[in-house]
Amino acid sequence: MIIVLAGLPEPECNYNVFDAGGRFLARGDLAYPAYKVLIEYQGDQHRTDRAQWRSDIRRVGRLEDNGWQVLQFLVARIARRVRARGAPY
Repeated sequence: MIIVLAGLPEPECNYNVFDAGGRFLARGDLAYPAYKVLIEYQGDQHRTDRAQWRSDIRRVGRLEDNGWQVLQFLVARIARRVRARGAPY
């Protein structure tokens, strides 16, 4: 809701990301698929659980290797990143 109230288009929820060969990479909390921007909510377990932390690092790496940008920031930063990738908002 905050993202839309900030003037950005509504992102897609629970978006499945696949590589060029059709291999599943991740399911993102929110996404702007046209701009390859994925927005993630991170609970404390992502920081405190060592296995989860390592898994998250590998996951973000796979997404970035496939041209996606993964954001875990505030709305102003999300808006800058999406605009920098061509969104006219």
